[in-house]
Amino acid sequence: SGSSGKLGGISEFEKFYQADMTLVDHLMSQLHATKCPDNVRRACRFVIYSLDKNGFLDMGPEELEEASENTAEEFRQAIPIVQGMDPSGIGARNLEECLCLQLDPDNELSEDARKIIERLSDISSGKIKMVVRETGIPQERLMRIIELIRTLDPRPGARFSDGSSQKYITPDVIAEISGGHAVIYMAGAHQNLSLSPYYVEMAESTTDAEVRKYLRDRIERASGLIKNIEQRSNTVINVTRAILEHQSQFLQPGDHTLRPLSMQEVADELQIHVSTVSRAVNGKYLKCPGGTYALRSFFTAEVAGGTKDSILNRIKELIDGEDPEHPLSDQKITDILASEGTEVSRRAVAKYRDEAGILSTSQRRKRF
Repeated sequence: SGSSGKLGGISEFEKFYQADMTLVDHLMSQLHATKCPDNVRRACRFVIYSLDKNGFLDMGPEELEEASENTAEEFRQAIPIVQGMDPSGIGARNLEECLCLQLDPDNELSEDARKIIERLSDISSGKIKMVVRETGIPQERLMRIIELIRTLDPRPGARFSDGSSQKYITPDVIAEISGGHAVIYMAGAHQNLSLSPYYVEMAESTTDAEVRKYLRDRIERASGLIKNIEQRSNTVINVTRAILEHQSQFLQPGDHTLRPLSMQEVADELQIHVSTVSRAVNGKYLKCPGGTYALRSFFTAEVAGGTKDSILNRIKELIDGEDPEHPLSDQKITDILASEGTEVSRRAVAKYRDEAGILSTSQRRKRF
């Protein structure tokens, strides 16, 4: 059946397909069919694995170069390739770029829509007349553009499986207390990775030049892979050690108190970029005497009057208690938080709300 509204139709198939396939799987299948130099292909692969669950890329070419063996120039070529893949909007560095990537160049509204996307905060605040005056776009056309923007997906990667269907958490890092000190090591068999002596010996002893070239190439690639794994493992261990030095109280029996700690503090101590710390802890779990915990949970940086978690909980409370016909704007929430002694920007409120999957003011408004 070609119907999209019935079971078995195209939309139902897409829901099933996307719910069962991860974003990485979907993008990698497209990369296999993409023609590009091997070095750029490797950069594309690194970009794909660096995307967050919503499909955003939080690093630029220089940061990607620092975290990999590719150059910044190779990433400048790779990022547009990934951004050209399905779903549209993937690989964007921010919301504005994500929405612009989804605009159809053949749509006569697209050029003006790019201007309006840059003014979304004014639009959401109801400053329509000001936007009309400053952009020169007629109000009737502006309203059509706003409707177009509402059809775009602000989280293009979220429709795919996040691979979290497993029921059990396997720790990635283990911390044991010995002699009053924490001994930290990676879990898993990859600690014993090594090159096969059989193939190393064959690469040296074979008289077939083609076989020798093939084996040496594969051995070089395997050596590089082992080196990368060891480097990443060392980074995770160093970050974990720095975290536990700050959160030593947490390891005390019966005391799970956490002190304020930001990723930037750990990055400064280890002299690495904060995005490297973020990647090191992303999706990683630590097993310690008190149990198994997500490494991210040890970061509780204070934000002028409260932790991020406490601010987000308060935002949820305010939205849960709002009038559905007149929902609170991000600016109104910012003002309420300020009156309660928590200084946080409207942009931060919008970011926290978006991270929690809470709809915008206009999307939450109920019309009876």
